[in-house]
Amino acid sequence: MKKLMTMCAVVVMILAISSVAQADTATAYVGTVNANNAFDVQDNGNQLYYHPQPDTDNVWMNNNGSPPGTVATYNGADRDGMKTFACADVAYGVALNTIQLGFDYYTGADTTGYNMGSVSMNVFLTDGAGHYGIWSATSGQVQYTDTVLGGGWTQRTLDCTTVVDDGTRNIAIYEHNGFVDDYSQPFTKVGWDEIKDFTIAGFYDYQRTPEGGFEAWGETLWTDIINVADAGDTTLNEYGITLNWGDTVGGMLGDGSGEIGAAAERAYGQAGRMIRDYHITVGVTDYDMTFAPGVVPEPATLCLLGLGGLLIRRKRRA
Repeated sequence: MKKLMTMCAVVVMILAISSVAQADTATAYVGTVNANNAFDVQDNGNQLYYHPQPDTDNVWMNNNGSPPGTVATYNGADRDGMKTFACADVAYGVALNTIQLGFDYYTGADTTGYNMGSVSMNVFLTDGAGHYGIWSATSGQVQYTDTVLGGGWTQRTLDCTTVVDDGTRNIAIYEHNGFVDDYSQPFTKVGWDEIKDFTIAGFYDYQRTPEGGFEAWGETLWTDIINVADAGDTTLNEYGITLNWGDTVGGMLGDGSGEIGAAAERAYGQAGRMIRDYHITVGVTDYDMTFAPGVVPEPATLCLLGLGGLLIRRKRRA
């Protein structure tokens, strides 16, 4: 009887262990456009710090049906600014409603005195029929949860597996090329049931790109070949989940003075950010994410970046 009870206990233990998500490790590759030496990978890849960035004269282009070379504007000013992306490919090809993710972010002050805060969470989706778009997880209806950890740190969690469509079309899909209506709209509001089964594709930016394209600012792992509207049902890269910060909404005054207008200030983009303990769960597999630079600078900028601590690493898919 004692042996039987012991065997049962072992079986229960095995079943309990098998129900726990499998642990694995993966890499979130980081790169910045329109800025140099913008980040530091710290704590053996567990933590990422984004340096406060000064204003820049570099602009972003408008690709939502405008003639080629049209500069994007905001409140009558050119859209300048910088953007940093930490991109992961662990969820490529799975349905949106099967993922969860989380990270900690610091809320103290950076070196400029501006209070630090969280970063944006973007998921790049496809319907498998040549349409791509970006879902911003902070855009309404599907909400993240924040838990204060103490010491200036807060844990942010997004769980797409438990979302129930509330009947409102309040989820913003950005820079898409025909998910539900005219791609030229800056964003379209949809319901959760309309997109929950779309699959995670790869890094895609149909409406806004840096002047000269991403490659002009340094080759990156995820933008070697960007998913494009005429790719049909072929996904060209797999980096479909991004944490991103910086800003491209602000702009210089339209009079060419180089001064920032009150409506175009972007303290958010120019402030520092610090995040740690990033993890993504896909189905039953939990990935502990390690940050690593994913930028291959252009030769002309190598001398500028040589002292910046950027590791050059490439990963190509067969």
